[in-house]
Amino acid sequence: MIYLIILLGLFFLTYVYDYRQFSRGRIVWLVVVLIVFILLGGLRYRIGTDTVNYIFDYRLVPPLDKLTSSYFSTTRYAVGYVVMTSFFKMFTNDFTAVQLFHAFVVNSVVGWFFYKNSRHVFFSLLLFFVLSYSLLVFQQMRESLAVSFFLLAWPAFRDEKWIKWYILSCCAVMFHVSAGMMFVLPIFKLPVIRNLFVFGRRTWIIGLGVLVLGVFIQSVFFKYIQLFAVSDAIADRAAVYSVNRLSGSLLAVWGGAGIIFNFLRYLVYPGLALICLIRTQQMKGDKLDENSKKMEFMALMSMYVALFTVGVAIWARYNNYFFFFSIIFISNWVYSNIYMFGKWIRIRAVYWWMFFVPLLGLHFYVSYWGSVNKSGTLKSYMSYYPYSSWFDKTRDKDRENCYSYQKTLGH
Repeated sequence: MIYLIILLGLFFLTYVYDYRQFSRGRIVWLVVVLIVFILLGGLRYRIGTDTVNYIFDYRLVPPLDKLTSSYFSTTRYAVGYVVMTSFFKMFTNDFTAVQLFHAFVVNSVVGWFFYKNSRHVFFSLLLFFVLSYSLLVFQQMRESLAVSFFLLAWPAFRDEKWIKWYILSCCAVMFHVSAGMMFVLPIFKLPVIRNLFVFGRRTWIIGLGVLVLGVFIQSVFFKYIQLFAVSDAIADRAAVYSVNRLSGSLLAVWGGAGIIFNFLRYLVYPGLALICLIRTQQMKGDKLDENSKKMEFMALMSMYVALFTVGVAIWARYNNYFFFFSIIFISNWVYSNIYMFGKWIRIRAVYWWMFFVPLLGLHFYVSYWGSVNKSGTLKSYMSYYPYSSWFDKTRDKDRENCYSYQKTLGH
């Protein structure tokens, strides 16, 4: 019920402040939404199977004043996460304190990023809550902290302040190794390569090439990916991914529904938004401003990653970083006037919401209705619903069974 209440509240706020463009109380309600997001994630109790793993491992973390170099060689966690949890261990054995801090950092950074870059901040938060919140707040705690540093580093990347960019890149990789891509990302801004990230007719040709490349690598070379593991921790995770067929194609992992969902999420909706926004500006005689051009770079990176993921499913995690920029373009496009029949038309909010039903519906079907076990008695949504908080500390039987089953698979 709590998820539904938040969802309805976000629809109401996006109608009032994004569609109707009321300004009074906008900042106050933005803060309220972020506080709700923080408390929902911070005060959860055993929500998300990854969280249960974190709770168990937290018992083994020594306090900061007893932390030794030998501990780092025995844990699979990056140094930043170890130091963070070790600091909290000095004061409490309750992992809820870590959850609250984590939820505060992630949601505050996401809220700041949308506030600075989105014309329709509440619609951005709506998409974030539906499409990414449970994964980044309830599950992938370490990677979401790396994502937070990535978003904080965006102004440095945009303004080409590379010292600041690489400092924040170092901070990000201290929480999750996937943030290592931040060190090579500036290479894509070199003049010749940069042209590949300008949206236009050739984007479709480039996208097709990326798709073919991903399928080719999956079929020929991907079995050698473990040779490139840079630590025992990554090697362990690579082995798990191999067991779970994440080393294969997206079709093997999620099936046809997963392919359609990812096609809609990462390609269709962002692509339509880019086409319509660019076309509208051309008709008005305007051009994309420099900030939008540089955000276009990141949005296209998200689209290319999604196409590559069709062949190599493990690459899907990089869209935890880049998809935020697609959300910006989708949110800037929604509620805008549409040029039809020789005139500009303002579409009602309810019709815009209906337009997103396929995306949201497939997300719930693929991400939450999928079976955890072979018999289908355990569903993915059971890891999150019903919600349990630190106040009641209710252990849901189905949720505990999901955790136990996935633990037997080596998660």
